[in-house]
Amino acid sequence: MPRLLLVIILAFAVYSCSDNDSRRATPKRHAFPRIEAYDSGDVSIDLGQLNFSVSADANIKPAGEQWLDISYPRYGTTLHLSALRLDCDSEKNKAMANRRQRISLNIGDAKARADVFTNDYSFDCEMVVCNEAVTTPVQFFATDAGGNMLSGAFVIHGTTTPADSMQAVVKILESEAFTILKSLKSAQ
Repeated sequence: MPRLLLVIILAFAVYSCSDNDSRRATPKRHAFPRIEAYDSGDVSIDLGQLNFSVSADANIKPAGEQWLDISYPRYGTTLHLSALRLDCDSEKNKAMANRRQRISLNIGDAKARADVFTNDYSFDCEMVVCNEAVTTPVQFFATDAGGNMLSGAFVIHGTTTPADSMQAVVKILESEAFTILKSLKSAQ
């Protein structure tokens, strides 16, 4: 009898440790939808006295003589661009300080990274990227010695939380901003 009892206990232990029901549902980890970048290349745009490249799939809409709105429907964002012509260094310094303040107000207390570089056409460029939940995660401006200034801010339409759900979009927007800044030149 003790052997029979031992066999029954062992059989029960083996049965309870095995996965007999392969149809048992296992919850999967929640994932955010993948967003693919546009891939059709770039087009050249003139704004004021400036020329630069943007994604060919973007919807370009003039908002004024020196203003341009570029929407990216796949990403749920709009890029607001403005071109200025500044007559002297004091105007340029004032405009740059104003733009830095605007960027700071747009991101609030969120942490951001600033990239500063000079492109091949002698434009001094500043790009600020914020990976936290803000509606303006990528903002930039660029100036040249001739008094030209291009300023832009990507605005996300809709929710930006949780912040990690927007990381793919922010990376794509950062890449688009870099394309604009690296191609920026005087149209003359």
